[in-house]
Amino acid sequence: MSILFEWYENVNDLQKPEEERCLHPRPVLTMPMETKDLADRIEQASTMSRGDIVGVLSELARAVAYGLSQGQRVHIDGLGYFRATLATTEPVYRDTPQKSQKVRIKAIRFQPEKSLLAGIPYPGFSRMERGDHARRLEGADIDSLLASHFADNPVLTRAQAQRLFGLTETTARRLLRRLVDEGRLRNAGTARMPMYVLV
Repeated sequence: MSILFEWYENVNDLQKPEEERCLHPRPVLTMPMETKDLADRIEQASTMSRGDIVGVLSELARAVAYGLSQGQRVHIDGLGYFRATLATTEPVYRDTPQKSQKVRIKAIRFQPEKSLLAGIPYPGFSRMERGDHARRLEGADIDSLLASHFADNPVLTRAQAQRLFGLTETTARRLLRRLVDEGRLRNAGTARMPMYVLV
């Protein structure tokens, strides 16, 4: 199997003549490798049972979350470093009272170790042909990705749909409209700020 990718132009290059615009490869996200898939691969290479492996991975996630909650950078040998980034819940100024209560975790950043990058088997690369997105995102694939998302999130935004399905902004909007028209999603937000829920 190869890494599927598509070409895109940097928005900063759009002012240039078409022949001078640089193309950049971007991976097309396909079905995610889930915990059960990781457990299957580890089970084949170890004497641990699949259930034990799933348990260890689950506890690893909890341990990483605890370390991050304590303000630590978490390092896993052979994998890399996890760290939290912060933001505020509202604009904060020097004279804002109780500033510390307006801080939240914005995201978790991951920095891979060089050994992880070096250990990736050399993959093949296949360019996604025009229209492949539509063919790949049908039926069971969409249902599986939606089920995975809604298991942890109450709503689906356009930005989340982009990441979930590996689409551009325009294609993600088109897919969401289609899912609403098919009665699979419903907009629980507003026209300007849509937030989709499962029907």
